[in-house]
Amino acid sequence: MSRNIENNKKKFLAFDLHVDTLQRVLDENVDLATYSQIGHLDIPRMRQGGVAAQFFSIWVNPTQFPGEKAVGRSWDLINALKKQVSLHPDKMRLVTCASDVIGAVKTGRIAAGMGIEGGHSINGNIDLLEAFFQAGVRYMTLTWSNSNEICGSSGDKGYDQGLTSFGQEVVKLMNKLGMMVDISHVSDRAFYDVLKLTTHPLIASHSNLRRICSHPRNLTDQMMWDLADEGGVCCINFYPRFLDDDYHQFNNYLGRRVSDGIAIVREIYAHDLEECLKAQERVCEIELSRLPKVSYKKVVDHIEQAVEIAGIDHVGLGSDYDGIAVVPRGLEDVSKLQIIAKELSQRGFNSESIKKIFFGNVMRVFSAVSN
Repeated sequence: MSRNIENNKKKFLAFDLHVDTLQRVLDENVDLATYSQIGHLDIPRMRQGGVAAQFFSIWVNPTQFPGEKAVGRSWDLINALKKQVSLHPDKMRLVTCASDVIGAVKTGRIAAGMGIEGGHSINGNIDLLEAFFQAGVRYMTLTWSNSNEICGSSGDKGYDQGLTSFGQEVVKLMNKLGMMVDISHVSDRAFYDVLKLTTHPLIASHSNLRRICSHPRNLTDQMMWDLADEGGVCCINFYPRFLDDDYHQFNNYLGRRVSDGIAIVREIYAHDLEECLKAQERVCEIELSRLPKVSYKKVVDHIEQAVEIAGIDHVGLGSDYDGIAVVPRGLEDVSKLQIIAKELSQRGFNSESIKKIFFGNVMRVFSAVSN
């Protein structure tokens, strides 16, 4: 098994814990087996990038699909992945435990897992959590950018709210079932509430370091230490807004400029909807073009410093491909993934360490929880 993981045509095989590609599969009828230059990920490009195992996010926009609609949309996304697996059984295998991943790698298929991003998908109904588990879901991010019945989010006014009593029951059931608890997006207080309660290692499926980028969604050094002490893993996100503090701060500033520009455009073209929409698009393009360019090396900066803080056994990959509008230069899609291994090697990481970051650390936690 170690030889398979270390080298597939001289590539480090990767276990990426988070992509949002199922939105494209469901809404755009994308076939994962077909190579495309649209989006960030498909099977041919995963092969090029060395991806051996991939967790697909079951993410539902809570504004577009509130309440029970979120539940229905979640089932649609789950079924979309299962359909892809049934269409391409020679290329993909649905995995629900670590031994399934090993079996997929040995037979040359991509191990495809599922994780719910945002506890609003269970709509306050704990029975749905078990139903999703039975359907094959193996992790749940307790919240997205919206606070919910489970806990506060780092992305809204619930940033100072912790785990609710319902949230405590959710975490306990996830531990009992063998479902990984994901603390990406949660408030700092919720992170520590979960840490005190869980009996299994935690994952941060797509999170970065606050010491490098001050976005409140990122983890502090203390959080990284505590996550590692409990055996968990932090998987580094590729979104420039979470990677680079200049980008993050300038993005906030440009967001205000875009809002002001759109308000002016709407006033000018109040009686011409078509021209108004075109002008709004131009405003967005002009302002967003001002954002600083972020290199793939910033991803490696986060990995390197995460290892410095938490240790080599507690860092992984959680690209967030197809869930982010902007990617770092050099990581335009999943086919470019090996550039991270090359840069790590140039910075002094040996093959065993790179194997842990690319595959082994996530595999260890998945094995510990699912078994």
